[in-house]
Amino acid sequence: MKYFIIYKQLNVFIFITYLFSCTKAIFLSVFYYMTLLFRAVFTLTHIFPLPFFSFLYWLAKGGNSMSVYDKSLEQIQSSYQFTDLEMAKMDYTLKVFAYELSKLVFFFVFFAVIGKFSEFAVCLVALLPFRWISGGIHLKHYWSCFIFSFCFFAVILFMGEMFTLPLYAQISLFVLSNLLLFFIGPVPSAKRKVMTKKQYTNKRFLSSLILLVYTILYFALQNVPHRSVVFWSIILQIIQLICAKLTRKGEIYEKD
Repeated sequence: MKYFIIYKQLNVFIFITYLFSCTKAIFLSVFYYMTLLFRAVFTLTHIFPLPFFSFLYWLAKGGNSMSVYDKSLEQIQSSYQFTDLEMAKMDYTLKVFAYELSKLVFFFVFFAVIGKFSEFAVCLVALLPFRWISGGIHLKHYWSCFIFSFCFFAVILFMGEMFTLPLYAQISLFVLSNLLLFFIGPVPSAKRKVMTKKQYTNKRFLSSLILLVYTILYFALQNVPHRSVVFWSIILQIIQLICAKLTRKGEIYEKD
């Protein structure tokens, strides 16, 4: 009995040590990628000082400093007689598109320079349709969203490179992810209009279907490049959904 207790305590100690080393490795990896990111920004400020800082200022102000942009919207509204609500939706859509495009372009260039282009492309292809339907964490400001997205991708690429779990662990996590997604459901941005119950049900079904298809394809296609990146993209997206669900305020759909 005494030896059994010692053995059990030793296993717990080994597990805690392993968990600590993984956490430390993830932190160092994110720190390394952030260092490269700041070096890239520093280089851009020296090569293109005026255009780059003008672009940063525009993003920080939410695009409001671009008078040409505002005048273009006013001209469109006067020409086509759009309402203020329609113009607000158009303005929001254009800014979201510009912000997301600027992030993607920078990420593609950055990860290509450090030799992680294919891994990032696989990660992005795996996440885009899933994230579009299921939602996740949404931050209010461009730069907080930029840094969060960068760290999220950096952790996925690091986990995909360093950790390949045994088959039974992968199956268990995929089954758990499917169950969690079904019960959590999609978590859209709080800025979006509250969905009807039917819309929520349809999105929950569609997101669960996408994850189920991902699960089947993941185990059916053994020779897909960077499979581990796909695995961690899905698992970390589920974790992100859990965090978004716990921190979200307000109703997700209209209740009867």
